Amino acid sequence: MSDFTRCLITGATGFAGSHLAHRLVAQGKDVHILTRATSSLAAIQGIAERLTIHHLESANTAANAQTTACITQAIIKANPDVVFHLAAMFRVDHAPQDIAPMIDANVTFTTQLLEGMKQAGAKILINTGTAWQHYQEDYPDAPYDPVCLYAATKQAAEDIVTFYCNAHGFRAITLKLFDTYGPGDTRNKLLNIFKRASESETPIAFSAGEQLIDLVHIDDVVSAYELAATTAMTAKVGKHTRYGVSSGSPLPLRELATRYEVTSGKRLNVAWGERPYRAREVMRTPTLLRLPGWEPAIGFDAGLSALLSQQ
Repeated sequence: MSDFTRCLITGATGFAGSHLAHRLVAQGKDVHILTRATSSLAAIQGIAERLTIHHLESANTAANAQTTACITQAIIKANPDVVFHLAAMFRVDHAPQDIAPMIDANVTFTTQLLEGMKQAGAKILINTGTAWQHYQEDYPDAPYDPVCLYAATKQAAEDIVTFYCNAHGFRAITLKLFDTYGPGDTRNKLLNIFKRASESETPIAFSAGEQLIDLVHIDDVVSAYELAATTAMTAKVGKHTRYGVSSGSPLPLRELATRYEVTSGKRLNVAWGERPYRAREVMRTPTLLRLPGWEPAIGFDAGLSALLSQQ
């Protein structure tokens, strides 16, 4: 299996992207990142001086006619063996004002990145999708069915990746992520909500808690990206293949809460059933084809215990 020495990462200032950057820098890879000039670099503090940072001057890629040229020049300078595309705008429930920036970030920017890769001669892409592209269905036998607009934009981007693979000789792997967790996570995600609930004097409203949650430790997620890169650099995969990054052991929300209480030794001040389920609530996670050779190494209890010991 071929390895890579040079790479370009989008979304390196986010949770998963920053962990990927830290891992690859620690391995001595030549890591380049492509980020907006307005993005905070807090998540890559400590390794920024060991990265090559390429800035996009405009915060609105769709309105900037020079953005594709800027991206192309960054890719030419990086000369990457592989491009990791993790940049995205996420909304569970979008508001009208979210539509344009979400399409800009998830669809337009992806297309500009692919066009830049074509112009620069870069052919290997590891793309990021979401399990929410398959609402309570099994893939690949069930049809695409997005949970929300965010998932629909990720499908649109995935279809554009397929075009560049078929028309321009790219080889791509799309990794469809479930819920991720780990150190340094500042997002308003489940474990941070649990932490607030353990410190709150006022009960936090939750749903009835019957939905299944598939939590994957960020170290395992990063390992999936590494394996996907080396896999895509061989001719043993198709032009564009898709895999899920799942723990394989989703748990009901209420059970996750109980495990959090046991591991932390703190009671969660939660009002179960006080909040209705969202429209199109994901009650069970889809079964997606797993990347060959990848298995999650960190179980939830071990991952949670390590995380809490660091807080």
